[in-house]
Amino acid sequence: MENEQVIASIQQSLVAQKKNLSSLWQTLQNELEAINTRDGDKLESTAKEKLIILEEISKIDKKLSDFSLNKFKKILPNIDDDIKNINEQLTNCKQQNDINTHAAHQTQVAVKKVTEILLGSIKSITYDKKGLSQSGNLLGKSIKA
Repeated sequence: MENEQVIASIQQSLVAQKKNLSSLWQTLQNELEAINTRDGDKLESTAKEKLIILEEISKIDKKLSDFSLNKFKKILPNIDDDIKNINEQLTNCKQQNDINTHAAHQTQVAVKKVTEILLGSIKSITYDKKGLSQSGNLLGKSIKA
């Protein structure tokens, strides 16, 4: 009877892990959309959602690691396929997370460049008629209208 409960627990955990990884995938897609549209509120909510899902994935992973899954292979013939499927989903989520990280970084760099252009970067050095360096925002100086 105890084995049946363990088997049921393993099966439920595998199903839950697949669902969590599917939810994580969707959340990562939403996160990328928020990054691309520069939607700060959506980005914040997806980040929170992602953390909740990752905590749940971690709990289930710990629970599954407590079982010796090899001894249940005869009783659960699909366990290898389930684990392979879960690992593939996890790999896809990791790759998507890397893509999102890169997209966020590129967006940050682009925003920084635009900000520097609009506000006048300290690094933007120009030279006057005498060859002396000047830095900062020169917009509006020496204009007589």
